[in-house]
This record gives sequence, structure tokens and C-alpha cells, in this order.
Amino acid sequence: MRVLILVAIIVSNTFIVISQNTADIEINFKKEISNNLHGTFIDSINAIKWLPYSKEVVVTSEDGYAYTTIDSVISYTANNDFYKLVVLRTNEIYEGFIFECAGCAPTLGLALYKLVEGKYVLTSFDRSVKRMGQGGMLPEYSIVNLSTMSKGFLISESNFQDSDAYTFLFSLYESDISNLLFEFANFRMIDRESSKFKTTTLSFVNQNKETEEFYKIKLEVASFSGDKKLGSESILYSFSGRKWEPTK
Repeated sequence: MRVLILVAIIVSNTFIVISQNTADIEINFKKEISNNLHGTFIDSINAIKWLPYSKEVVVTSEDGYAYTTIDSVISYTANNDFYKLVVLRTNEIYEGFIFECAGCAPTLGLALYKLVEGKYVLTSFDRSVKRMGQGGMLPEYSIVNLSTMSKGFLISESNFQDSDAYTFLFSLYESDISNLLFEFANFRMIDRESSKFKTTTLSFVNQNKETEEFYKIKLEVASFSGDKKLGSESILYSFSGRKWEPTK
């Protein structure tokens, strides 16, 4: 079981408990996801083999097929309704094994289920959200509160120290999963020779708990030269339309 930790990305009260119950993965969703992908579950590699559309942006293997694993199942509630978010990871298969080279980035997929009359029903599905991660594994992720009524999916690349790393915030609307709402570089290398770089952390600001408006996003950007901190600044964003914009 993977342990998911999101360090210094969001404030503690926005975390939602992540469930990786093996029964959820093995019993409830293995066959369901296989059917949605029009694929076949391969027990030997614990993955679903399926054929992508032409020019579909998803990791494929030499045989032209995609191989998708259920990375985790996240249980949460919103507006007194119960949901399960199935996080999918599509990897390249080499000689019967998942290819886990340092630069091998899998494709992220998401499937959202809602409890309706005692049964979880698929409400939204995106099998190829974005390619990201390394070593065949997805970056760290969590479900966060966007407002008193809405949730989002936050996924943050690791600090590679020699290249930029990004954080992405996707929607979890029943009819519109995986819409990109916000992104930023949580690590940016400025000058490798002098070890100058910037780090950015995110927090949500709830200024009025009585409204259903989206929280503001606050970014703290810090500049470093080696271990020495050169300075920092705060940038506040407000939700406008379908995304967050800098507050004027």
C-alpha cells in the first residue's frame, strides 16, 4: 500500500481521508474499470489491457496496447453524498513487467463514482488526464476542499532538484471531472551552477464560511541560493468564471 503525503502544499484542514482498501480495488472496481476501457484484466501484471484510440495521448507499449492499474480508491463525501474516486495509472509494459525507469512517467486517469440507492454509479470518467510522475509511479495526490460545497483533485510532482516540478488542481464535478483549474511550479531551477532556485507552496483561504464561494488560493514564493533564503512574496488568487486569477 502506498503512503500518500503532501508536504507543505495545502493547509491541514483541507485534507480528505484517502482509502486504499484492497476490497474496493479487487472486488468493486477491477471489472467495472475493465468494462469502461473495453479491455481485459491481466492477473499476472494486475493491470487492464486495452486499445487506445488513434492519436490518443496515453502511454502505450510496443504491442500498441495500454496497460492500466488501479492506483488507489479514495472515499469522500460532498453535499451529504458519498463518492469514490478511482485513480488510474497507465504504464508501459516491457517483457511482461511494468517499466519503472527513472524517467518513465505514467498517464493519470480518473473515474468518479457516486452512491445512488445503495450502489456506486459512474458519473464521470477520463482515462488519460495527463502524463506525469517518474519511475512508473504517479506523484503524490489528495482531494481538497475548493469551497464549502466543492472538492478538487490536487497532484504535486516531486522536487527533482535539477528541473522544474509542477502542481495541478483538477475539478471533481460529477459531469466534468479532470478539468484543469489551476497549476503552478512548486519548484523552479533558476541557475544550476549557483544553486539558485524558487519554491512555491499553496494554501486555501476561506474568508467567509457562510457562503458557497470558492476559496481564495494563496501562493508563497521563496527564492534561495543554496541553503540561503534570498526573499519571498505572497500572491493571492480569486476564482473567476472557471479558474483562479490573480487578485488585483
